[in-house]
Amino acid sequence: MPIYTHCGDSGETDLFPWGRVRKTDARMETLGNLDELNASLGVIRSLVKNDEIDQKLDRFQHVIVQISSEISCRNPESVEWLERIAPEETLFLESEIDRLESELPEIHEMLFFHGLPAAAFTQLARTVCRRAERSIWRLKENQPEPPVSEEILHWMNRFSDYLFMLGRKLQEPENES
Repeated sequence: MPIYTHCGDSGETDLFPWGRVRKTDARMETLGNLDELNASLGVIRSLVKNDEIDQKLDRFQHVIVQISSEISCRNPESVEWLERIAPEETLFLESEIDRLESELPEIHEMLFFHGLPAAAFTQLARTVCRRAERSIWRLKENQPEPPVSEEILHWMNRFSDYLFMLGRKLQEPENES
């Protein structure tokens, strides 16, 4: 069975349980940005040969899938099997940001991201994260039903901060292959 169906050729796609939606719909834009963020983390994981960082990025990829699943749902509160993002995930991110910040020198000038591929790509992933966060806010403002959980908004905001700090940490040659 081929992967192509021709069903999307008219600018619509299926989004269960919403049915056919425009590919330019705010929900589809948000899901696409989250998908790109998740793919970006996969690239970072392929570049970094550090088991601890890899395990954390794996955890974060799962959180992004949770967020995508929740945003895809028509009524997330009523879906028993839906694993929604927990406040502990945001607290974990905050502790990781604090840990990384304690290991890095203070910033006294504008940073230009370059050098080691994993570090530079982590900063690019940070910008994808910020775009995904903005699209989630647009979804919340323009399509208020179902409401986007505050926990998603908090986690996305912290995750871009985490990626900034991780990118700085990955500039240190011992943290990359």
